[in-house]
Amino acid sequence: MQKVSDAYRQEMTKPVLGAAKLAVTLSVVDEDAAPGAADKSEGQAYWSSVESALTQDGAQKRSYATFEPGRWKADGTLRIADEPGGALLTEGYVSEAMSGADGRFAAPPVLALEFETPVSVPALSFRFDQVAEEWCTALIVTAWKGGEQLVQRQVLPKAVEHQELVQIDRFDRLEIRFEATSQPFRRARLTRLMFGMELVFGQAELTEAAQTMEVDPIGRRLPTGEFSFSAVNVNLLTGSQNGLYDPDNPQGIWKYFEQRNPITVRYGQQLTGGMHWGDAAALEWADLAPSGWRELYQGGFVEWMPGGRFYLTGQPTVEGLYAKFSATDALGLLDGTYYKGVWDGAPHSLWELATAVLEDADLPRRRQDEQPWALWEGLKQITTTAPLPAKQHRECLQLIAHAACCLLYADRDGVIRIQPDESAQSGVSIGLSAILESAPKVEKTASLLQVECPATVYAPAEKESQLHKGTYQVDGRLELHLTWSQAAGIRVECEGAQVTSQALYAAAGDLVLEGSGPATLIVSGKKLETSCQNAVAPVPDADENGTAETLDNPLITDLDRALAVAAWVREHLLRRSTYTCSTRGNPEMDPIDRVLLDTQWETAAPAQVLKNQLTYTGGGLKGEMILKRGNEA
Repeated sequence: MQKVSDAYRQEMTKPVLGAAKLAVTLSVVDEDAAPGAADKSEGQAYWSSVESALTQDGAQKRSYATFEPGRWKADGTLRIADEPGGALLTEGYVSEAMSGADGRFAAPPVLALEFETPVSVPALSFRFDQVAEEWCTALIVTAWKGGEQLVQRQVLPKAVEHQELVQIDRFDRLEIRFEATSQPFRRARLTRLMFGMELVFGQAELTEAAQTMEVDPIGRRLPTGEFSFSAVNVNLLTGSQNGLYDPDNPQGIWKYFEQRNPITVRYGQQLTGGMHWGDAAALEWADLAPSGWRELYQGGFVEWMPGGRFYLTGQPTVEGLYAKFSATDALGLLDGTYYKGVWDGAPHSLWELATAVLEDADLPRRRQDEQPWALWEGLKQITTTAPLPAKQHRECLQLIAHAACCLLYADRDGVIRIQPDESAQSGVSIGLSAILESAPKVEKTASLLQVECPATVYAPAEKESQLHKGTYQVDGRLELHLTWSQAAGIRVECEGAQVTSQALYAAAGDLVLEGSGPATLIVSGKKLETSCQNAVAPVPDADENGTAETLDNPLITDLDRALAVAAWVREHLLRRSTYTCSTRGNPEMDPIDRVLLDTQWETAAPAQVLKNQLTYTGGGLKGEMILKRGNEA
């Protein structure tokens, strides 16, 4: 459950709620630009870091104290710089030169970047010195392609953050010349440079939105984290949007949208009763600052909470006045195939396997130096002798989490997590007097007899067999990706060409052939054979006509582990009652949260949230929630 104030909880129990709010921020950026940028700048301070200016997207918290007016404040925001070569803050680009008494540079410093592949942007976004609230007031931006100048523009920022709407297509060199600063005797500071811009959608731009959050506590299904929204494409009253997202508009930005463009979602709730200081102190200052103290105490204050971090699944679709965007969470993007599982007969920890999958998965980049996943330490103690099967990255993670009796999901910060279900009773009551719009629909599964979980043993066959044979035309260099049945002791023979590179795995291989003419390639190995022993978790005093649930996880190779997983699944399946509820919309609720549910026959029955689906329209927020009974009567 998301952290909320007591005032929020009280608001959500009122017969009539204050207005629900939604804010969506979409970053239209070239995701490959920053990693492919080479810093060619000169005249930087030794603590300058162009890399951090290109990769960090969080707010700058601290800066260095330097010999500049006003930069010796003892308020904790400034620190003394370490010696050259020491650990440095991610302060971004800082020039060695300082501006003069008129705020202008005698010799303007230049931030210069060269790119491995051409970059296309609808805009450039600058963030200057947030700590001192100072900025550069004049820049010259120049872009080249292969030595030819494409664009040169004067940029005149008037605040710490500035977006310059300038469409530049396929440039491979960029220079930013800093001409002047907002205060005299200052270095040029750029804490963030974004190759694109952020689109902020609020009440005036959003027409509708939907979010689905779902987690299966026993990992039978992959978790779901999806978000979609429709925004105004053409405003008939003001003409302000002017078909900005329309693919037919040559001045629009449709072509700049890409898969993996990040989206940040926030939900707000107007607190009609105001808020006490104790609640206000627990919230982020950024959420409090826009409201005056009168709104804070007397009502009209909006409390915000994170809705999630998502990524575009493609370019928007446009229909008349509206454009629709669809997005998924970080797990939803992991649909590539992981085929690098190996078999050597030795046990390997689930931590090792999960880390290998995640490192191979090309996860979306987040803030600099922040790990995009978090794994339960207990994974280091659970081992398997099985090779990971060739499956989607997210399906491999699903098998790992299931074998460890863990949850798999992406949290609202975009971090992929594998961890046990340690949720505690939240104390939230869901009933007709407040949250529910009508009595919940109740479904009950068939009675359970037992849960069976096989422990699989892998061993190579006694004799080697041919896994792959093919003839290929090689003209200089040929890269091959091959697949076969899981095997051990894999070797490669080739006639007619030379194998100059090979990476061989249990069920696949990547090879490079070099030569000229036809080549015959043969891959051999000992196929892995399997045998199973079943672990059974029976239900005490079970109905003899009950169902038997059989699990299928090839990573479970130990009988004790199989029994643990079977017992874990059994306890969940014994909770047979499922409730589907129409709600007024509760964005603070996460899947796996434990609540108290009012039913027709019982008050405050323990239940666990499996799915929370939210729908936003201009008229407010609605929801549908699926819950599993915490115990059976």
